[in-house]
Amino acid sequence: MMLIFDFDRTLYGVDQMKNHVIKALLRNEYDQTKFFDELSNFVYPDVVPFFEKHKDTHEFKMITYGEEDIQRRKVEHSGIDHYFSEILYLNNDTKGPLIERCVGDYQGEVAFIDDGYKHLLEMKETCPQVRGIRIKRKGAKEGLGGNVQKEEFEVIYGLEELESLLQL
Repeated sequence: MMLIFDFDRTLYGVDQMKNHVIKALLRNEYDQTKFFDELSNFVYPDVVPFFEKHKDTHEFKMITYGEEDIQRRKVEHSGIDHYFSEILYLNNDTKGPLIERCVGDYQGEVAFIDDGYKHLLEMKETCPQVRGIRIKRKGAKEGLGGNVQKEEFEVIYGLEELESLLQL
């Protein structure tokens, strides 16, 4: 099975990272030289165990949205980049075409996991064969597309639920 993940608010607590930096700045305790060393502290606790457990049986790819240089640095310093066979950075486009590129001629089952409802809708338009799963992490802000009246996608709150949902 191929699993395509978003990064921020799916695997990485970007809101917690921003709060940490802001609090350190306000307390005048921010040390810019240690910034990149601290980025791995904001990977959600269920991420590494999930990838370690499934790295030999599933293919992982990532599509992350945001300023490429910033996203690249966050991903590289998160310490989880080595789990992915492909990492794509997206700044001004939609994720749908990139998901289509990731899937290519892959014949197995594919799931796309993202916190952003908007990105899941883009995926559904471009790649209806891909299973869309929305992750809603505790303490994370709503992803792009925000709060919706009727959820069209399966919802999980952590990667443990992803395991049971996909029967991994």
